[in-house]
Amino acid sequence: MPAGPGGDPIRLALDAIDRVHRDGALPRIVVRRGLLRPSRQGYYDPVASQVVVNDATTRPALTMLHETGHIIDLYGLGTSDAFASVVEAELNDWRRAAGGTQALQRLTELGQTIVEPDKARYLRYLTMVEEIWARSYAQYIVTRSAEPELQRQLDMVRQRRPGQTLYIPRQREDGDFVSVAAEIDRLFQQQGWIVWPSP
Repeated sequence: MPAGPGGDPIRLALDAIDRVHRDGALPRIVVRRGLLRPSRQGYYDPVASQVVVNDATTRPALTMLHETGHIIDLYGLGTSDAFASVVEAELNDWRRAAGGTQALQRLTELGQTIVEPDKARYLRYLTMVEEIWARSYAQYIVTRSAEPELQRQLDMVRQRRPGQTLYIPRQREDGDFVSVAAEIDRLFQQQGWIVWPSP
């Protein structure tokens, strides 16, 4: 991972993960910072085994959590050739909980009504199962670690800007996330991964 201040948000995210759960046999991943287009916070490249976090993002630690969610989806819970969130039966309860949130129902409604190509494409992306998992995972770590800086970055994503005509719920409000977090608890308990004092 990056040395010095550029790596501090990455270390913050990984430390929070370590306080919440263990994991399966994950591959070695290189993490680096890089300048990406403004709309892109970061990405995970499974071919190069690397995560890139945008130098310009205002929420680098949350981005690292999100990309870690993709890695766990591919390697920790499933196999390297499929996202567990999409294909594994053991995630059925999580899929039901995530699908029942007000946020996802709103995204689905918007996807059926918005015709502007860029926005419609973005809404399709937000409703991909593996994307829903990565956002769920990131919010789960924020919630269970109770790390203030991660909470601040999550709140930035959920903030409604003054004069905003269209609000797209990319993350769930706290009350809307309770059942999703409970299903991730259950899933990770089945894996024997839970570290934090679970209820």
